[in-house]
Amino acid sequence: MGQGGKKFWNVLIGGVLLIALGIAFWSGFSQDKKVSSPRPKKDVEAPASKKDGEKVDPVADIFGENQLVQKSQGKQIPNIKLSTVDGKNASLIPGKKVTVINLWASWCPPCKDEMPHLQKAYEKYKDQVDFRMVNLTTVDSMKKMKNFLSKGKYTFPVLLDQNGDVGEALAAINIPQTYFVDKEGVILYHINGALTEKQLHYMMKKITS
Repeated sequence: MGQGGKKFWNVLIGGVLLIALGIAFWSGFSQDKKVSSPRPKKDVEAPASKKDGEKVDPVADIFGENQLVQKSQGKQIPNIKLSTVDGKNASLIPGKKVTVINLWASWCPPCKDEMPHLQKAYEKYKDQVDFRMVNLTTVDSMKKMKNFLSKGKYTFPVLLDQNGDVGEALAAINIPQTYFVDKEGVILYHINGALTEKQLHYMMKKITS
């Protein structure tokens, strides 16, 4: 890993330590606080109407504050070569279908919360959409990660970011992060934080319609 990759992971690890300290502090006030990006809305709401012909982004309307990262839209994701959890070679952007890329780790509570929703989406849409569940392996335990996948009976494709290349390329300073990407690797939508089942269902219908 280059100097840029080292700096990226130093920042991420430092952020994890700060989050851990924050959890310890807040746990005295509430038992259900989570280490997360912005918390998702519980339900998908109907898009709000605006006056004077002002356009409404229905995707932005269903997500909580700061969840939809609009500045990422239109950016190109590099087609990084990775290994799968079972040792096979894989591309981050297969190029045959639209792709869902999710960055996660087995120690991340909000990542765990959304995994069942992603598994259901994979089972329903795998013929129409490529799924790339990218484990941030440089800051995760292979043993714990594999145990987590086995216990949850998750069958979606898991890729290993063993050198930090994906995390660095996408500048992911927290997880989970989910990217809905076209066949050419251009970001259509970037979601910061955990997805609810209804939010993910909405997004899957949108990218496959």
